[in-house]
This record gives sequence, structure tokens and C-alpha cells, in this order.
Amino acid sequence: MILRHICIYIIFVFFTNSYSQVKGEKDDVQISLLSKLKNYSREISSLKGQIKKGPRVTVNYKNVIVCSSFEELEAIKTDELVFVENGISSGLFKLISKSNSTNLDRGVYFKSSITNFIWKRVFDGDEILVDWYRHSISDDITDEIKRAMRTAAFLKKYVSLPAGVFKISRPIIVPMGLLGVYGKGKLATILIPRSGLEVTFHIKYSGNYSDFTIGEYRPLNNRINSNGILIEGELASEAVNNSIVLSTFENIRILGLNGYGFKIENVYDSYFKSISVELCGNSDEYAFSVNSINGETTNMSTWDQLQVEQSDKKAIYIGPDVFSCVFSNIHSERTSDSKDIFSYVLGGNRCLYESIRIHNRTEKSSLRISGYNTTFINFGVESPNTLLLEGVNGSDLNFINSYLPFSELSTVRNQIGNIYFNSGTFRKGINNNQNLHFEYGLFK
Repeated sequence: MILRHICIYIIFVFFTNSYSQVKGEKDDVQISLLSKLKNYSREISSLKGQIKKGPRVTVNYKNVIVCSSFEELEAIKTDELVFVENGISSGLFKLISKSNSTNLDRGVYFKSSITNFIWKRVFDGDEILVDWYRHSISDDITDEIKRAMRTAAFLKKYVSLPAGVFKISRPIIVPMGLLGVYGKGKLATILIPRSGLEVTFHIKYSGNYSDFTIGEYRPLNNRINSNGILIEGELASEAVNNSIVLSTFENIRILGLNGYGFKIENVYDSYFKSISVELCGNSDEYAFSVNSINGETTNMSTWDQLQVEQSDKKAIYIGPDVFSCVFSNIHSERTSDSKDIFSYVLGGNRCLYESIRIHNRTEKSSLRISGYNTTFINFGVESPNTLLLEGVNGSDLNFINSYLPFSELSTVRNQIGNIYFNSGTFRKGINNNQNLHFEYGLFK
């Protein structure tokens, strides 16, 4: 249409110029025609501008109609895709059918009360937004997260948590098929469980999880009586489909829970980065733990940057049957101890610990290292403690560049294997144990 108007304009200009050359003058008719055509040209330019700014955009599809709200969507009838711009449930929709059903979930479907047509959400990309399922401004988004997870598991996609502070009223059990869950940042997405939850997030299948917080800051005597994240792999016989393998956990923070914060059972070939557990743990549960249960193991995994602070009585437990794992950059301080409980148990079979700093509130705490041929590099305890050492089944332990000037070192009864300290700082009077061997040590 635009090209037609432009062609007409060119023909008239050519005609009037020729006429001027022949007659040598411009009469009133010619001037009038030129004036009208110039005005028409301006209208065409304006129309071209409107087309560039028009109500259609491209979102990995053919043209998409844009409307500003669900109220506007209600009145539309078109076979083309429609993108709803505003509202927490906004997104891309396609008209599919008529229906008299009223039991429709706006997370996936939207029914027009005007035309009685059904619109179905088009899932463009790899993520399912929890916001799509929110119909109100309620701060409890437990149901919305569960619905988003069911959809994501069916479509093999991720779940995206919204930014804000929200309540979790029931345990969230991650379904099989979900690729993972991520928030807007561990300080931007905060999920606060109600008191009494046996678990807040229960993860039994592989995936990628990152960028959210569970809990809130509370003093030790006023914490939420709930547990945090349980990562529970299945038995090896079912590992092909139902285990935690080749998974990642990154930028996750747990705090203020009178129970475990981050508990891991039977995880394989996975990566953990920047995990923070604060103000968690009690006399029954460690704030952070890595376990091997039911005859299985946790193995071939890496922890990079673990912070466990202000734990109540029990801070960190890593079982002796955890094997071939690496734990780097562990920072744990201000633990509230009990003399009858090991605040820390660090174990493993052929594991490697690098850059470990431990500090306790009380005058004297109890720590235990129990492993098979495991090595500790730059391991330090900066408060008075008793440190019990065990090379399981007669195996050796190796320490390189240790800082233990406040530690009373001892070994378990009937210790057979040797425990080697290659350089470091130690307390005087501890080098009389026949199983402890020191080389290049400084005794204070």
C-alpha cells in the first residue's frame, strides 16, 4: 500500500515538472496538486513511523500481538499469539478453544469471561516462573511453587523463584523431571518456613539449584523450629533415574533454623559452591552435614566455599564413608558448644581438605577427625579445643601446614595407623604420642 502511494507521488511530480517545462508556468491547479501530494507524503512518512512502533513484536515466533493486561486479553479473539505485558502472571498466550470449565489455572490457562474462550500459555524458553501462578499478593507462595514445579517437571524446564520475602507453609518436594530451581539472588529471594516443618526443600533428583535463601536472621534462642534443605540420593541400584548425580548447588543460604540447615545424603559427581549456613543446628542435628546411608556413599563431589557460622552445639559433620571428595575454603566460627558433643566431625576416605578455619565461642570444645588416608592442608582451629584423631581401620592421616596452638591432640584407643604433621604450629607437650609424627613444626 505504501509503495503504491509513493509511485503515485513520483508520477505526479514527473508530470507536473514536464508540464512546467512545456508551458513555462505553474498554474493554480498544479500548485494545488503538488501541495496535496506533499501533504500526502508527510502522512505516508507518519504512517511508516507508526508501523515501526506498532502493536506487534517478534518473540521467537511469527508476529505477536501485545496487550497491556488480562482484562484487555479477555476481549480479543485471534489465532495469533498474544503477549500480556503487565501483571505478575503476564506472558505469552495462544487461543485454543471454547469451554464452560471454570477450574482453570492461570499459570497455564486463562479463561475470558467476555468471549468464553480459553487461552493457553506458551512456554517460551527454559524456565517456568512462579509468578505466573500467583493470583494475589499473598506472601505464602507454597502452592504456587508446587504448581510451577509440576509444570516444569512435565516440560523438562527450570523453575524461577520471584524476588521478595515469602512464606513456605508446607514441605516442598521436588518432583522428578525438573531441571532445577533458581532465584533472583540469595539476598533477593528469601523463603521463610513456618515452624514445625520436617523439611523445607526435599531434593531427591538431579538438577541445578542456586540463588535463594531459606530462613531469616534470628538469635539462637528464638529460631524457627524447622529443617532446611535435604538432598537425598536413592540407592545405587536406582541411580540411573533417581539419584543426585552431576548436579550443582550454588549461592544458597540457610539461616535461623532450630534444626539442620543443609543435609546431604548419597550424592555423586556433583558440585557445591558458596553454601552458607548460619544460626542452625541443635543437639540432634548438625547445621551442615554430608552423609553416606543405607550402605551407599557420597563420592566424587566438590565443595568450594562453605560457611557455617554461629551454629548451636553441632556445626559440621562429614562422615568417614564419604570418599574421593574435595572440601575447599571452609569457614566456621562462633559455634556454641556442648562439652559432651563433638561440634565438628571431619571424615572421609581419600578426601582432601584445603584452607579450613574453625573457631568456637566457649573455652573448650570437642572436635574429631575420623578418616581413611585423608589429607588436610592449611587446617586451623583458633580456639581452645580437644582434637581426637582417628585413622579408620589402621589407615594414615596427613596434615600439611596446620595451625593448632590451642589444640589438645589425642588419638582414639587402639589407633594403629600413623598421623603425620608436616609443618605448622602446635601446642607444647603433645608430641609424646607414638602415633603422632611431626616434621618442621613450631611448638608454642
